[in-house]
Formats: sequence, C-alpha cells, structure tokens
Amino acid sequence: MADPEVAIPSVFVVRRDGTVAWSYIGERMSDRPASQMVLEALDGIAGGASNPAR
Repeated sequence: MADPEVAIPSVFVVRRDGTVAWSYIGERMSDRPASQMVLEALDGIAGGASNPAR
C-alpha cells in the first residue's frame, strides 16, 4: 500500500475545454511517463485522435 504522506507523480493532458484527454498516474515516486509517451499523447490530441486515460 502506498504511503499516504507521499505524493504520487501524475501527468495530465487537458483539452482547451477543460476535459482530461490523457493521464498517467504513477505507482511509486520513480514511476513517471517517458517524455515520448507524453509527446505522442499531445500529437494524438492535436490530430483529433481520442487517447484514453491510463
């Protein structure tokens, strides 16, 4: 179980209308998405593709 005193790293891509287009929620402090993964999510949003939240 995660320590409730430690923040979990999270990344969100938010559309202009305020809806979450993509998210990545780590399981531990060192669990962060690769830069390429985030860039691909952004490219998908810009191209009109729907990317489900992880």
